[in-house]
Amino acid sequence: MSLNRITATILTLAALTFALTLPAAAGDVRGCKSVDADMSTAVVDTHVEVGPVEGMILGVAYLTYDDAAPPIDPQWSRPNLVITTKTGNLNLWVYSESKPDGGDSWWRQFTVLRAEGTGRYAGARMKLNIYGKCTEKNGAYEIEGVICTLPLLPPKK
Repeated sequence: MSLNRITATILTLAALTFALTLPAAAGDVRGCKSVDADMSTAVVDTHVEVGPVEGMILGVAYLTYDDAAPPIDPQWSRPNLVITTKTGNLNLWVYSESKPDGGDSWWRQFTVLRAEGTGRYAGARMKLNIYGKCTEKNGAYEIEGVICTLPLLPPKK
């Protein structure tokens, strides 16, 4: 009989653990939203790509990036990836260690050095992964991560 109680207790604790962590896994905790979007760009000028962003972010991307240049300094430079939406901008300072290898296409895995927002995204905390393939003429990227728009407030006294 005691074995049944132990088993029932373990199963109950496992079910509670699962139920309590489910909202966090859903990505909708305290103003945080999961992000999953596609960014398709066309090269319109030397080191400049422009194109739509579709998915959980709808807008237009403007990427200024030179694969041969060192990382930009977020303190002294302008953002090199700006995603403009109807409700605000995502201003990102990005860098990729990946370099063209002489083939027709190459992989980029961007590191977000700094992220700021305007409008709805003002004061938001962002954790984004941006990666994809690009060529001399275009790029196809995925944007995944989390954007938290509620500010962190100290506890009320």
